[in-house]
Amino acid sequence: MDPNDYDDETKDSLEYVQPEGSGVIYLYTFDDGDTYVGQTRRTLKERHKQHLKGHIRVDSKLRTHNYTLSILAVVPLEELNDAEIRFIQELDTYNSETGLNNTTGGNYFEMSDYIKEQMSDAKKKYLSEHPEAVELFNQRMREFWADPERHEWFSRMQTEYWSSEENRNKQSDRTTAYFERHPEERIRVSKFFKEYYSDDGNLEKMVERSKTLWEDEEYRTKTLEAQRQHREAHPEWIEEHSRKLKELYASDSSYRQRMSEEAKERWSDPEYRMKVITRLKSRFNEDTSLREYMSMRTSMFFSDPEMRKRHSEIMKQYYAEHPEKVLQNSEAQKNYFAEHPEAKERMSKKAKGQWEDSKFREHMRQSRRAYLDKPGTREHMSEQRKKFLEEHPDYGKEHSRKMKEYYSNPEQRKRASERNKQAYADNPELRYVRSRKVRNIDTGEVFRSVADAARSCGANYANNINKCLQGKRKTAFGYHWEYADMEE
Repeated sequence: MDPNDYDDETKDSLEYVQPEGSGVIYLYTFDDGDTYVGQTRRTLKERHKQHLKGHIRVDSKLRTHNYTLSILAVVPLEELNDAEIRFIQELDTYNSETGLNNTTGGNYFEMSDYIKEQMSDAKKKYLSEHPEAVELFNQRMREFWADPERHEWFSRMQTEYWSSEENRNKQSDRTTAYFERHPEERIRVSKFFKEYYSDDGNLEKMVERSKTLWEDEEYRTKTLEAQRQHREAHPEWIEEHSRKLKELYASDSSYRQRMSEEAKERWSDPEYRMKVITRLKSRFNEDTSLREYMSMRTSMFFSDPEMRKRHSEIMKQYYAEHPEKVLQNSEAQKNYFAEHPEAKERMSKKAKGQWEDSKFREHMRQSRRAYLDKPGTREHMSEQRKKFLEEHPDYGKEHSRKMKEYYSNPEQRKRASERNKQAYADNPELRYVRSRKVRNIDTGEVFRSVADAARSCGANYANNINKCLQGKRKTAFGYHWEYADMEE
């Protein structure tokens, strides 16, 4: 822009000389709407000449566009940095779309994302064209980090920086925004880390480092608290994380197999199992939100019919290969509830709440019926029960004793009676689920149950008909009786 074309405001600004001990905050406004805020301790004319010879974005634009130079403020020198920062924020000139400031101003010099990306792209281009520079850089870095004191200094600086929640949030927002603008970079970084951790040496280093960190009680507490806050602030993250894991396992069977083998190897170590179980118990007792989160994750998992089917098949195969585990798990549960009566009470309360829901009861009834209707199911259950009773001859007596003790309480009897009445009222067909059809031999009439047969004779009791069916009586209520499903 030719100086002869300056407007009056620009000319007045260039001729202005501020009082001694003061500085000027100025503004360039370009014909395309771009703006730039700056500061100077000298006269604006001298600072303007510097811009015309410079090489930053605003300098280049001054040589190719029309503009107006304005004075925003004249302030004492000690307030100059703060004033520049304030005006850059107010006018939003620290923005690649609307402003030309590369930094936030003052002496802080925090570069804008636009400048950072330009510098990053330039560096990537240079290194791709000069591979020898990469090796030279790596060599210098190895020499630099060979000094243990530098490691300690860097670790201290990083710890101090990341201890600030503001810094963590700021970095998180930057990273999220960057990957949203450059989805190809997300893929590149993911690929890099997959290749990096496919090296057993690198993976082992990471595992050892993580173990060391988790031994620190303070670090563990802070991390768990941060995870809890994240779950509460971003409930949608849970579903998204689950979806990504499913996609990963579905697309890469080798990854699933490797994770499974690694988990089996870890859990085969009794010391590891005890340490994890103890830690989980502590976490579940201290953090109710974690229990709710895991409960929700489990519900999500088993809400998928395919996942339920797969889980069932896996467990069947597992117990078929390790029959001793059935008894071990049973004993472990008994011992746990004996040591933790509050857990037993909690589960009992939860189960009672579920069974008070009529929809849940109906769902369980339908599931039970579907299971029992499968060919061979009833026979299998009968054989299993016979085998169990043979191996535990005292079970029947013990069970009978417990039931007598349970129903000796009038409140329990009343509650059970009310439950049954309500169940039959909700579903009249329920009374016939376990019934066998009965035929009156003399009349040929068939009844759905012994009770219905007794009521047809005007009786409220069916003992006599039962005795006929068992061969202990010849007649009941003047008739002969038999099961309708008996062969003629």
